[in-house]
Amino acid sequence: MLITATASMPAQANEVSLQNVFDAGEACAKTVMQKSQELMSETKPGRTTFTSLPLEDARIIQAGTSYSKSSRVRFIPYAESTYLDGGNSGSAWRQCMRDREMPVPEE
Repeated sequence: MLITATASMPAQANEVSLQNVFDAGEACAKTVMQKSQELMSETKPGRTTFTSLPLEDARIIQAGTSYSKSSRVRFIPYAESTYLDGGNSGSAWRQCMRDREMPVPEE
């Protein structure tokens, strides 16, 4: 999975956006892990995974028929939990990110 954020805004504003996505990803991953911990003792065995997803920050500049692209990748915290995902890996994390109006990878 790859999350892509394409922007044509000043670098400083884009950096804030990347940081916001990182912070939201971290908060959502922590939430998924904490809620899963609570359910572990109450339900049957399951699995949780804490990892990361790449976020590509891409800039494309076009002048006539020429263009240039620069990009960088930052890894966003991500969590999956059989306790919360209902058979759709990562769905609790993605919903949390949507609730925060952040970009999420397509399923």
